[in-house]
Amino acid sequence: MTQEQTTPEQQVNFPITLNLDLNSVNFILQSLGETKTSSGAWGLIQEIKTQGESQIPPPEATVA
Repeated sequence: MTQEQTTPEQQVNFPITLNLDLNSVNFILQSLGETKTSSGAWGLIQEIKTQGESQIPPPEATVA
């Protein structure tokens, strides 16, 4: 096997990066949230939420 070839197991566990706007991510989360609970989507929803929240800047504090 050469360096370029990967096994199916390696392909499944290979991390990828997606560049999506916030509306697209929210749409995906909403769609996943509407799936049956037996689908096991909850873990994926939590992972997307965690990664997404870490990239959103905090709201600017307002001066009273």
